[in-house]
Amino acid sequence: MDGLKFVCWWNGSTFSTGHQLQISVGELYLEGCTFDGRRVLANERNSPTVAVIPVCTMAWVPKSAEDPYHEKESIALPLYFTSDRQRLVTRINVPCSGKQDKWVQCGAALFLKQM
Repeated sequence: MDGLKFVCWWNGSTFSTGHQLQISVGELYLEGCTFDGRRVLANERNSPTVAVIPVCTMAWVPKSAEDPYHEKESIALPLYFTSDRQRLVTRINVPCSGKQDKWVQCGAALFLKQM
């Protein structure tokens, strides 16, 4: 495990691990912003408070492997078990157009279950 890192990416990414041990995860909920499968976007007036995001692919890859998204073009959003934000599961890098502080200030977070 010490030689591995956790990565995730969406269909819009050209990233490929070349590994067969990867999983697709759906039904993740996002609060505080919108995600179109390519990048995080600001909510509009009529945007839902919480929305399901597109399916992502996750894998453990060697630490030497390239990341799916450049560090300055992604944000590590917290993934909580439920929307009460009491139990943090992990952080997932989600592509954005820079300005990571903006997404922290708007309280962007992911959930496995919506309460």
